[in-house]
Amino acid sequence: MPWAIFTNLSYLLYCSIYMTTAELSKRQRIVRTVIGSQELEGTPMDVHMRQALEAFAQGKISVDDLAALARQIAESANRAD
Repeated sequence: MPWAIFTNLSYLLYCSIYMTTAELSKRQRIVRTVIGSQELEGTPMDVHMRQALEAFAQGKISVDDLAALARQIAESANRAD
């Protein structure tokens, strides 16, 4: 079985067992709030951060993974400046 198919099946199994509709809705509300707040401040949202937030909202990554990605994105942005 190719790794990508296995990963997708694992993700679907995880979502169907552990992620409730309420949890996914909560994550989506949080992400919309974060993105909206960023836009209201007039600061553009980094593409990579938006992708990480969307993956979190969809239940593809955990909050710990999101925090780690946010740190990596911030560090790479600091190095680019």
